[in-house]
Amino acid sequence: MKKEIILLFMINVLSAIGYSLVAPLFPLIAMKRGVAEYIIGFIFSCFAISNVITIPMTPTIIKIYGRINLMYFSLILEVSIFYL
Repeated sequence: MKKEIILLFMINVLSAIGYSLVAPLFPLIAMKRGVAEYIIGFIFSCFAISNVITIPMTPTIIKIYGRINLMYFSLILEVSIFYL
């Protein structure tokens, strides 16, 4: 059980590191490809808005479904969105 938690934690940390590496470069790459600035701003604001909505609900969801199940669900959701 403890090994699962450590493994899931490391996967989430690596995912966050991946986002923090891409985020500063994304506007530059998108602008080179002709994406409008307001679209880039919209993408970043969607990320922030989703955090504002989901972060207050997280403790309640953890109590209902459990920490491990929530981490599994979030990883599956992230991978499925990545492949879209």
